[in-house]
Amino acid sequence: MNNGQTVQVSHTTGCHVALNKRTYNLRQFHFHEPSEHHFDGKAFPMEMHLVHQDETGHILVIAVMMETGPGHPLLKNIWNWLPDQVGKEASVPIRASQREILPASTELYSYSGSLTTPPCSEGVQWIVLTNPIKISEQSLKKFSAIIGDNARPVQPLGNRPIEKN
Repeated sequence: MNNGQTVQVSHTTGCHVALNKRTYNLRQFHFHEPSEHHFDGKAFPMEMHLVHQDETGHILVIAVMMETGPGHPLLKNIWNWLPDQVGKEASVPIRASQREILPASTELYSYSGSLTTPPCSEGVQWIVLTNPIKISEQSLKKFSAIIGDNARPVQPLGNRPIEKN
């Protein structure tokens, strides 16, 4: 769905992450251009957020950086269905696991922060993968033409500890 702020892919069942004795189910994933997380002060062309929630409402977001290259097969399929009008939805006939979309290497940073879209609620567990997946230059341009720059500015770190795993 094109909600005017991003393209969001809703997910109903099947994918989950177990962390700290909680099971988080994938609810949706969406995209930001450029990336909202920066490494050594530099952004990636895009970032994907896989938003999970446990049965009590706790939120876990896995952030995947995206750089231009040959393109990811699953993303290419999703991009074929990108709705170009706000409020427009498309039913995408895709079956995939999170493992198919995540980079092979899962080095990461983790921290407790907030959602990056309104209402920017605190208490979100973030996992930020350091290795990117590829998106074709054509796909990046298509997203940019439909949505454009939708990244929240980098926020001050404050007293948030960031752990590297």
